[in-house]
Amino acid sequence: MKTFLTIVITFLALSSCRDEYINKELYLFTRSTRLKQGFIAEDFNITDSLSTHIGIGYKNDDDFVIYHVSNERVINHSSLMSETLKEFIAIEDVHYYSIWKCDITQSEYDFLFSELLSLSKERINFDHDLVLDNEDLYCSEFVYSILELVNREKFFYKPIKKPLTLFYISILKRDNLEYIPVDFFTENKMFEKIEENFM
Repeated sequence: MKTFLTIVITFLALSSCRDEYINKELYLFTRSTRLKQGFIAEDFNITDSLSTHIGIGYKNDDDFVIYHVSNERVINHSSLMSETLKEFIAIEDVHYYSIWKCDITQSEYDFLFSELLSLSKERINFDHDLVLDNEDLYCSEFVYSILELVNREKFFYKPIKKPLTLFYISILKRDNLEYIPVDFFTENKMFEKIEENFM
């Protein structure tokens, strides 16, 4: 009887561990507009010369749910949007998008889902000043902040600091910019590009 109980307890423990490591996925989505490509992507990205905007989300049945902070629209006094892929790329001047996948654990997925749902009920302002240490967020800063909450060790990224040209100094009113680029995640080998399209 004692041996039987030991086997049952061991089985339940192993089942619990196995559930934790069943792969789920989170997705990152980028898009490019012709207007912004020439300065955001080319001047501030690491290697991606196309992408000018980024969102994060998950797959729901046959479609994606994408959360992103937009400087183009405000819904219910918030710059945080929740959209399908079709909606995400249905803005004027978009000519490219890409989808990236990363495997995560069940607990990480559950946290991602609940955190995005919770944030969708809050008011988030777009950070036009591109400052990391304030309450407002720009698109890549938002995505990184979510990844960091999901698993800081797995998704850690050190912001880039670069001197600005006179053009950007006149806009941002400072000499240097410390920031999270749109393509920051491409340095993390856990992300796999699964789709890209020119439109």
